[in-house]
Amino acid sequence: MPRISPYEQQTRAPMPAGQTLDLGSGRGAAGLAQAFESIAHDEMTLRAFERQKAEERAAVWANDQLMRVRSRWLEELQRRQQAAEGAAEGFTLEALTDFDAEAEQLIKQAPTEASRNWLRDRLGSVRLGLQQDALSFEAQRGVEFKVHGLMRSLDAARTAAEFRPADFAVLAAEQRAAIEASGLPADTRAKLLQDSVTALASAAVQGMIRRDPYTALRELNDEGSKEFAIRALTFEQRQALRSRAETEIRQREAE
Repeated sequence: MPRISPYEQQTRAPMPAGQTLDLGSGRGAAGLAQAFESIAHDEMTLRAFERQKAEERAAVWANDQLMRVRSRWLEELQRRQQAAEGAAEGFTLEALTDFDAEAEQLIKQAPTEASRNWLRDRLGSVRLGLQQDALSFEAQRGVEFKVHGLMRSLDAARTAAEFRPADFAVLAAEQRAAIEASGLPADTRAKLLQDSVTALASAAVQGMIRRDPYTALRELNDEGSKEFAIRALTFEQRQALRSRAETEIRQREAE
């Protein structure tokens, strides 16, 4: 079989010698118009194909970036929680400010408008999740900080009550005011109020026993005692402190 050179290969029959294309005729002009239209259509198809491929690449890129940001910020939030001090005041605002700055830069890097819009929407969802977690952590740390502070003040007040039992009512009122002003949940405040009153009452009565166990035992046995600290005791506390007063009396009488 003879080899055909690509330059000699023809796809249509040549025009007869001496014949030329009549560009002025209607048939020739129509042929050119169809040819140009075909070329334009092919170019549009090619551009649409390239746009589609670009969007596909952009979609993969955007999803990759989203997953990286989501994973990194979950780790980052945990790291910040572990490093937070005290009540973690401003924790949420600081975390969201840093996230927003990073997200803004990433959105600008998106190669297409569609990928930018998609990334902006999905990063907004990630931000919402971070905000919820950060707010929950900050609220919890705030409660813990306040409770620990009130417990420390209660320990100090108990010492004061034991050394000056007559100050029980003042100390209890001060502790109550601090608890009510703390902004803690109602159930937490109620428990702290009850615990503080009974703790201060027990400390004050212990101080009374150390000073004068005879008088303390008499008041403990008097159901109508006018001593605020004794009236604030629970039944179990009152029983335990009676035994303590009796023991103190026996020890003194044995000496």
